[in-house]
Amino acid sequence: MTSQLPPFGPPVWAVKAAFGGGLFAALTAVADGIYLVARRRVAECPEGKVFPDEVTDPTCYVHPQAGLGVGLIAIAVMLAALLVLATVLVNARADVPTDEQT
Repeated sequence: MTSQLPPFGPPVWAVKAAFGGGLFAALTAVADGIYLVARRRVAECPEGKVFPDEVTDPTCYVHPQAGLGVGLIAIAVMLAALLVLATVLVNARADVPTDEQT
């Protein structure tokens, strides 16, 4: 008695479309996270702040959304890794030959 694998998975075009859409969303989130980290605004310098003599612009800046940006980048990178792993697993399972193919 031989065991046959049942037909598995969505069509290849659906896997590629889902992977492409998810990867686009992850890259967009990474770009947005980088923008949030890089965005800054001028703030008042703390009392007693001393700048070195070679500083030409003694302005203080804050990055109010840096934590959110770093978190968004981390989530997007994990999403991209999960997408790659899921796509590899679906494609690997789809490549397993059935008894009819051997």
